[in-house]
Amino acid sequence: MKINKFTYFYPEKPRLISVDQALFAILNDKSEVVAEKKYNGIRLQLHCMPDGTFQFWNRHNTKIQYIPSDELLDSLNQMGCEGYNIFDGELRHAKTKGVQHKIVLFDVFAHQGVLLNKRPFWNRRGVLEGYNFVNDNLKPAEQFDSDFLKIFNEVTKVQEIEGLVMKNKTGMLELGRKAGVSSKWMWKVRRPTKNYRF
Repeated sequence: MKINKFTYFYPEKPRLISVDQALFAILNDKSEVVAEKKYNGIRLQLHCMPDGTFQFWNRHNTKIQYIPSDELLDSLNQMGCEGYNIFDGELRHAKTKGVQHKIVLFDVFAHQGVLLNKRPFWNRRGVLEGYNFVNDNLKPAEQFDSDFLKIFNEVTKVQEIEGLVMKNKTGMLELGRKAGVSSKWMWKVRRPTKNYRF
């Protein structure tokens, strides 16, 4: 499907599980599953427009009133976007002390005007890695392919990291036009806090 003008897609919602569930161990043992850090930020749908500008939207189809720093804008401009591109990520700004004007990207929904809903996650990840990332202000999410419990315990020591999101590399996009759907190929585990218990 070709798209050449602004189009919003509701992102999928990863299913919530606990590290104590059997499913967590099962996912750890599957070679087709990878894990990524879950950040305490603002879920971001980043639109790289055909005219070279950028738009920042959240998961509720609301435009984010955000002005990137000069450094982040420079990183965005160096990505090498051509045509219309849509990315799924996290805006890491003002949610954690000392973390500002950073973006981590999880997925790409549209590349050069083509919607990627017919491609599995491993393929879309390859497309994402084909963009030009010049520094840590803007980068793809780090991935882990084993030892999820060990990784979970290590990364959640960092204040900004809330847990992990596990993804099946064969997962196909199920983007919504009216609302986000519960994902069939993504699961999230979060550390308990005073405001959150599984």
